[in-house]
Amino acid sequence: MIGVKLPSWLHDSACSFYVLAVFVTMLGSSIVLLMEIEKAERAEAMRIGAPAIVDIQDFDREKHTGPAWEVYVRGQIDPSMNRELTKTEDGEVKNHAQMIPLYAVNATSFAVAPDAVLFENIYKYDSNPIGFDEMLEKRTTGKGPIGPIVEVNGLLETGTTASSMVSDAFLNANRTYDSAAPLIDPFLGSREEELQLEYHPYTILAAFLVISAVLLIYGNYVKRRSIAKRNAAQSSKP
Repeated sequence: MIGVKLPSWLHDSACSFYVLAVFVTMLGSSIVLLMEIEKAERAEAMRIGAPAIVDIQDFDREKHTGPAWEVYVRGQIDPSMNRELTKTEDGEVKNHAQMIPLYAVNATSFAVAPDAVLFENIYKYDSNPIGFDEMLEKRTTGKGPIGPIVEVNGLLETGTTASSMVSDAFLNANRTYDSAAPLIDPFLGSREEELQLEYHPYTILAAFLVISAVLLIYGNYVKRRSIAKRNAAQSSKP
C-alpha cells in the first residue's frame, strides 16, 4: 500500500481494512467537532473583545480567562532567560519553541519561580524566531524593579510537551520553576489574525475521508483476492 509495509494479518483480512476505515472516519469526525467548538469559542472571543488586563501576580484562571482560553496579562520579563528550546526524539528534532519567564510587576528578584512563562511554538526548525523578540519589544510598556514590563495578549498553552520543555530549560539553567505556572502563547501579530483557525475544519475532514476511501478500496481488493484464491483452490481439487 503505497510503499507502506503492513502486518501480515492486514494483508489477509478485508474486514481489518473496513474496521480501520470506520475508525479513521470517526477520528476525523471527532477532530472536526473539536475544531468547530474551538472555532465557536474564537468567534465569541472576537465578539466580546479581549479580557481586561491583569497583573500576572493577580492572575486567576477562573476569573481572567476569556473564550478560547484567551488572557491579557502584565508582568516583568527576564531577558537572560529568553531561550530557544528544542525537544528531540531518537536524534530527530520534534519540537522547536522560544520562551521567556514572566514575573510580578513588583518583583525584586528573578531567583523565585516565575508567575507565568511566555511560550511560542516555532513549527519549522529553520524558522527565524525574530517575531517573538519583536513582539516583546512592541509589548514593552515600562521598566520594573528588575526588568522590562510587558503587556501581552495570548492564549493559554495546555500541552504537556510545552510544559516539559519549559521545565527542562529551568532545570538546565539551575533556576526555580513551578509547573503550575500558566504557559501563555502570545499573539505575535494582530489579535484578529491570531484568533483565526489555521485550517478549515472540513478540509481536515476531507483528508480523513480520502484515507478512509483508500482503506475501503484496498479492503475490497483484498476481499476479491481472497475469493479468487479460494475459488482457485476449489477448482484444483480432483
